Amino acid sequence: MIDHLIGPLAKVNDVSSILLICRRPGPIIPKVEYHCPPKFFSRMAVTYILYEFFNLLYCAIFERPTHVVGFLLYPHGLMAFIVAKLTRRKIIISLIAGPAELRPEGSIQGNDYNNTTLPWLGKMFLGILKRCDAIITTGSFTKDYLVRNYIETPIYSMINPPNKSRFHPLEVPKIYDVVSIGRLVPLKHFEIIIHAISKVKEKYPDIKAVIVGDGTCKTRLINLADELGIKKNIDFAGFQKDTPYYYNSAKIFVHSSKREGFPNVFLEAMACGLPCVISNCGDIIDIARDGSNSLIIQDFKDSDEYTCAIIKLLENEVLYHKISQNALKTIESLSDENIASQWQLLLGK
Repeated sequence: MIDHLIGPLAKVNDVSSILLICRRPGPIIPKVEYHCPPKFFSRMAVTYILYEFFNLLYCAIFERPTHVVGFLLYPHGLMAFIVAKLTRRKIIISLIAGPAELRPEGSIQGNDYNNTTLPWLGKMFLGILKRCDAIITTGSFTKDYLVRNYIETPIYSMINPPNKSRFHPLEVPKIYDVVSIGRLVPLKHFEIIIHAISKVKEKYPDIKAVIVGDGTCKTRLINLADELGIKKNIDFAGFQKDTPYYYNSAKIFVHSSKREGFPNVFLEAMACGLPCVISNCGDIIDIARDGSNSLIIQDFKDSDEYTCAIIKLLENEVLYHKISQNALKTIESLSDENIASQWQLLLGK
């Protein structure tokens, strides 16, 4: 995530240094200096957040940055906003999780943000966004939502490309038919993928899938696969650093999230040349083209549609290669330089 978000910013000519306050150091990026808490602070959320806040305040006072940027509205954006106002710095908040950042889990279905009232916390966050110097979204869906809620703060949409030195096609055996990668948490709805695999198995008994990631739902998902009689068909690989290997060792990428900002895994999978079966969530509509560079499932809960899409790609070689090639072309059209130029424009305001 750090590489994905900060890499393009580091390429801006006018940026001399980036002081990055986070839980643990990330990859080596030019101009980036990590400020991370000692391990005993990072064991508890409360102590980590307090450390982050006072570290950020210290840096803002003594390092005198021109801008303070918060990635995710809560808690990082909120802390960045307070520190920026206390130290009279310009404040930018990046809504990397989309409109969901203004709403508690369970208050909406899919992408239907239009017919629900913001909770009091969401209204407070909306007031904060109105007092920022700039807002960054991951695409037009989130930007339109903010505009409909009377946000007049300058909004910049940035879809950051994946690191192409890491995510690209590799000559490795295709040992999996399906791969899905992400946090095993409720809103990602991996159970939909598991149900789809069980239905695909009726036609392809040897279907093989891998789910990469950890989270609170892991045990429940493993038990579900066992109940459906497909435990041998799905590998639960847990958290893995070498995700490019898993993308490249599979034929199809599947994503079943209920809501997102823009799912980075979609871009990573396309960069590896995988045809993607994805739910219509968040800002994904800015990149995804149904039948061209991906197959889009309109209702994230519809396991039958996932089943049909997976079977279609397994059986139709022409469609498979068409989507694979168009996915690679889509990634080629994205560039760090384009995002860096947007950062340059934003920081110059």
